[in-house]
Amino acid sequence: MDKEALTVFLRYAFPCIGNKSVAKLVSEEEVKDIKSHLAEGTDLKTTAKRIRELYPGAITMIRLHAGNKGFKDITAEDVRNYFWYHHDEAIKADMDIKEDPEGCRVRAGKVASTVNKESARVLIPTGEKRFANEGFNNTLAKAEKGDLVVVHKGHIVEKVPKKVHDRIAKARMERLK
Repeated sequence: MDKEALTVFLRYAFPCIGNKSVAKLVSEEEVKDIKSHLAEGTDLKTTAKRIRELYPGAITMIRLHAGNKGFKDITAEDVRNYFWYHHDEAIKADMDIKEDPEGCRVRAGKVASTVNKESARVLIPTGEKRFANEGFNNTLAKAEKGDLVVVHKGHIVEKVPKKVHDRIAKARMERLK
């Protein structure tokens, strides 16, 4: 996984740091390291092996959906493909999300308004909800009213073009049929 793919992966996966399965494994030093990498582009001290240990399910599923590529061969496109089109199915059995099944879903949405510097209201298929925006140590998308975005685990992960937004939304509707 090159630096771009790792950064995209962490933008989607890092908000899950609060999940019981991940939280009990990660140290404060690793959290600071990942936040610094996402916010400032610093090199990660946390090793690729350690990232695989923290997120084994997601890494395995990305590899499977990318044609059984090795970890080092995973691209940013492979990561996005998994989160945009396959993540919701993969997490169905995760015990950590049973209390808030919508919380860990990846959704395409449109920013309806910015609440403050750190949060925005986003219109997603289940209604308008508040999501963290550029807070979280500035690791997030910095979205503004009208931007099309992808959200995951209470955070705006990235801005996307209309064509991608519509494709993600359509794929979700197909899964619901």
